[in-house]
Amino acid sequence: MSQQEVTQNQQQPPNGHGKKQDESEQRTRHLPYQQRSYKPKEEEDLTSCSSRYCNFMTRFYLKFVLLPVIVAVMYVIALLLPPDARAKAPLLLWANGGLTRTEEGTLYFCPRESICSEGILQIFLIATSRLTAFASYVFMAHTFLSKMHCTIHAVSKTYLGTLIPFPTLHNVHKMAGRWFGGLILVHTIAHLTRFTLRGNMTSVLFGSTVGISGLVGVGCIVMTIISMTPWARRAEFLTFEVRAASHYVFSITLIFAMAFHSQRCRIVTLVFR
Repeated sequence: MSQQEVTQNQQQPPNGHGKKQDESEQRTRHLPYQQRSYKPKEEEDLTSCSSRYCNFMTRFYLKFVLLPVIVAVMYVIALLLPPDARAKAPLLLWANGGLTRTEEGTLYFCPRESICSEGILQIFLIATSRLTAFASYVFMAHTFLSKMHCTIHAVSKTYLGTLIPFPTLHNVHKMAGRWFGGLILVHTIAHLTRFTLRGNMTSVLFGSTVGISGLVGVGCIVMTIISMTPWARRAEFLTFEVRAASHYVFSITLIFAMAFHSQRCRIVTLVFR
């Protein structure tokens, strides 16, 4: 046998496996949505990163997490720029900015009293608070939507089944919940630091609906996350029924707190809940 024939035989897949795989992929493209939806195999370990599972989840996170976060961040950036910035780049800036300067030349940002900021440090803190707030809306949506079982059951056999990992949405729920809680904590720390610098901590936190609802909301989201942590599962006095009830009660209270926090927060919360 010549060297050329040996090389050709090595390149051909055994038993026509490659041809069968190509034919299978072509048939899959023409299947109904119900059969094309992502369904994990019985032997597939969803805690590991098999190529099929990872590719599907990567596409999901890029389309439904990263892209919405980028859009939200771009909207916040527009708010933190000078008022005339939108006219220079209307395709990228979708809102009028509110950053101005005082008569002394100090940077000033004050769309409303609770978020008034003056000076570079306060502007940086309010930017951190608003960026984390708008980004958290995306993860809040995933946290709530991933547990809407009736809706999930209704749309799982539609075209969305080819885009969304319905069988493994609980993993999405856990990821989104962690990010949601982490962003809210950073949001709160930045606000508290700015209130301290401005000297209006007491009046804003305990004298306004924004402050009181924010404190209640942070406490609820911390307790909601803690109720399902490994530490809580190891605690003998915290049975599953107690943890599940706590998770539910604190999450419901969180929804009410967010509904009173601000007008935009109320709209986003009611849309996704």
